[in-house]
Amino acid sequence: MSGSDFSNFFIFSHLDSIRPCTAVKAGNEVQRIEEIKYKISIKKVINKYFKILSLYLLSTLLILCQKFSENFKAKSKTPSLSIEDVLDAFSFWFPKARKYGYYAGELYTLNEKWAAVFIPLPIIQDGSYKLWLFTFSRVERINLRLRNILLEEILEELDCKFSHLVHFEHHFIVADTIRGKISPKFGKRSIYVIKSSYSWKAYEIAAKSIEGFVNSFRRNVKYGEDLLELCDEMERFAAILRKEAEGLKAKLNSTQPTPAHHPDVDEFLSKLSQAEVLK
Repeated sequence: MSGSDFSNFFIFSHLDSIRPCTAVKAGNEVQRIEEIKYKISIKKVINKYFKILSLYLLSTLLILCQKFSENFKAKSKTPSLSIEDVLDAFSFWFPKARKYGYYAGELYTLNEKWAAVFIPLPIIQDGSYKLWLFTFSRVERINLRLRNILLEEILEELDCKFSHLVHFEHHFIVADTIRGKISPKFGKRSIYVIKSSYSWKAYEIAAKSIEGFVNSFRRNVKYGEDLLELCDEMERFAAILRKEAEGLKAKLNSTQPTPAHHPDVDEFLSKLSQAEVLK
C-alpha cells in the first residue's frame, strides 16, 4: 500500500467512524419523539391549567355579578313609602269620620298602585265639610307623559259623590326611576314626583301644607268651636305626618336599616272597616 493509498484509507476510515450508525440514528429519533411527546404533554398541562384558571375566573366573575345583583336588589328594596304606611298614617281620621258626616270607608279608596284619602277641612258648603284629597302612587319608573296619564286614571276612578266637595288636591307619585326633569306643580291641584329614596318628603310636604292652611285659616276666618276643634285635629295630624317623615327618613338614611313591620293588608283593612262604627 502506497503512502497515498494509506492516507486515503485513513481518511475514509476516520470519516466512517464519526458517521452515525443505524442504532445511533434510531436512538436520536426516539429521543426526538420523546421530546416532542414531552412538549405536547407540557402544552396539554398548560392548556389544562389555563382552562381551570379560566373557569375559576369565570366563576369568580359570576359570583361578583350575583353579589352586585343582590346588592342592587337590596338597594331597590330600601324601605320606602307603601300603601299600607299611608293608610296607617291617615287612619287618624277614620275613627273621626262620623263626627264630620262620613263613614271611614268613604274617606279612602285603594288601588293596586295607589291610595286616595280625604280629610275634612274647616270649610262648610251646603252643610257638608269641604275635603282635602291626598293621593299616593308607587311606581317603578315615571316620566312626564306617564305622570299625566296616571293622574288622569286616578281622577277618573275617583269621580265620586264627593268630587264637588274637594277644595285642595295633593298628588304624590313615588318612583324608583324618574326619566327627565319633572317639576312639581303647585296650586289647588298640586302634583309632586318624588324619587323613592326621598319618599319621606311626601309626608313632610303634606304636613307643611296642612300647617300652613291651618295658620292662614286661624288668622283670616271667623269660626265656631267645631271648626276650631277641626283645626286642632289637623295640627295633630300634621305632627303625625312629620313624625312619619322623620322615621322614614331615618330608615332610608341608615346604612343598616332595622327591619320594618309591614302589617298584613287584609288584617289592616279589617281594622279600618271596624272603625266605621266608631263615632
